[in-house]
Amino acid sequence: MRKLFLSLTLIAFMILAGPFTAAAGEWRIPFGVAYVNGASEVFDQLEDNVRAEYTGVESTEGIPVGLTLQPYYEFDSGLGLGFGFGPFTYVFGDVDYFSVPVNVCLRYAFMPKSPVTPYIRAGVSMQLVNGDYVEDRNIGAIGALGLELMRDRGVSLGIEAGYDSSSIEFEDLTTADPTDTNEIKPVGFMLSILAVF
Repeated sequence: MRKLFLSLTLIAFMILAGPFTAAAGEWRIPFGVAYVNGASEVFDQLEDNVRAEYTGVESTEGIPVGLTLQPYYEFDSGLGLGFGFGPFTYVFGDVDYFSVPVNVCLRYAFMPKSPVTPYIRAGVSMQLVNGDYVEDRNIGAIGALGLELMRDRGVSLGIEAGYDSSSIEFEDLTTADPTDTNEIKPVGFMLSILAVF
């Protein structure tokens, strides 16, 4: 699975960056926080598993907000190539779980020279995950629409809504069959607020 993701990433950069190597552009580094709605499903599955396996468990806690970093190179045309990390998810309590979505994206800013520009990005995503009850992970697609404000300043502000379909398969100890798994999209819909450097 990792080899496939890395191969797709390398192929995407070679195909997309080749024709634009002579074009001028700049690196941009969005960093911020994101709310993810899929985190609650992860928390619930982990809590159900712990309660099915042990007695006297209180709860499993987590926060559905994580940090995200999405550096990209933008050409003068508005076309950009980038990658991203996050939003990170960490669960603490009676269970350990940590996941970091990683992605590679092609993006387009509709008015790159304007102080305010809408943009779109799309690509592939995969979860780097470790923790209790994790069985497997699946590559998915990622897509987002955003708006960047104050691009004519040193640091601009970005607001983005997106969807990440990458998934993780968890053991499901609440069923009679111990081999049952439950596939969950740990990000799903996300809403991000970003500072762009």
